[in-house]
Amino acid sequence: MALTSCKTCSHQVAPTAKVCPGCGVKNPGIRLKHYFYGLAFITVAGWFFIKVLGAPSTAHGEKITAEEYGQEWPFTVPAVLLDCEPPAYTVVRVGDTTYAVNGSARSKAAKMGWRDLTEIWRDDPKSVGTGTTWKVPPPAEMIQRALARCPKS
Repeated sequence: MALTSCKTCSHQVAPTAKVCPGCGVKNPGIRLKHYFYGLAFITVAGWFFIKVLGAPSTAHGEKITAEEYGQEWPFTVPAVLLDCEPPAYTVVRVGDTTYAVNGSARSKAAKMGWRDLTEIWRDDPKSVGTGTTWKVPPPAEMIQRALARCPKS
């Protein structure tokens, strides 16, 4: 291991020395630049964790409510944020949870970390008493509104 000079008295010390034997200064091998390197590393690592490893999406979507759609409202929650993820994945957000709506989004839901729409998909009242239940389909206009929010390439 190479020796370095003490930052105060220039006595030769190990870079990891706790005290200089010549003058008694603490951490004689550590210079101010080492603190800046550490600060720069922590800053870059923090940026990496926040930006690259998945900070919550900043896209907020368009709020739509059950009042707007009446009996055509397909969800069991009173309001959702309608949005589109590139290239053409229609999603709705309820709180911090994202649900895949259209076929292409539902096929990628597990890979993207989205939940299955069936968790908030409302049963069609017309199916009551028929022996089978089916869901209220999302109106085509709702899908078109979401797709209009997708970034154009």
